[in-house]
Amino acid sequence: MVNIIVASFISFVLGIILTLIFVYIMSMRQLKKLKQEAEKIDKKIKETIKKVKSEANNLIDQLHNVNTKQQQILETLHSPNQGVLHAKHKGELVDEYQKLEVEKINILEDIVYNKKIDETVKINEDGQIKEMKLSEFLKRIKEVAAANNPHYSGYDEDKQLKEFINNLEKSKKKEPVSKNGGVKRHGNFFVIDGGKDSFDDDNGSGGNA
Repeated sequence: MVNIIVASFISFVLGIILTLIFVYIMSMRQLKKLKQEAEKIDKKIKETIKKVKSEANNLIDQLHNVNTKQQQILETLHSPNQGVLHAKHKGELVDEYQKLEVEKINILEDIVYNKKIDETVKINEDGQIKEMKLSEFLKRIKEVAAANNPHYSGYDEDKQLKEFINNLEKSKKKEPVSKNGGVKRHGNFFVIDGGKDSFDDDNGSGGNA
């Protein structure tokens, strides 16, 4: 009877030990599997970061090339000998500059929106160095392109024409008109209704405001 009890106890203990060993082995396997998965994920993240950095560097190189070409065009247009440039050639240079500006916008959109890179950059504005996010700089040049660059997809020619006409009409309304003596101002000159222009005197000299 005692032997049976001892044997049962030993079997019970061995069962517990074997169960613990089995659980330990399975846990170690699971841990090893999780570790391998974590290593794969870590490797993939590193490869993605490396790829993004490489692509971003390529885009930055492209951006640098675009800026260099634009700077060369500006130097040509503003050179001391720019007066000898043919009007058609000037127009071609301006057109090329605007196309490069659209290319610059596309590159910046790729960097900011696709590569998720929005670093703080230094911008030269009218001789002053200012710091701003790359996304803010992109927003500014897109607004300028929408108003002035016909090659930009966001450019609205009809809208710009309407704004030009509205500004022209506003500038005309700002011309002061005197109710005293029927004197009207035209630019820097005064014209009196029913009489001579104030700048058309007997000496033939031009009067100005």
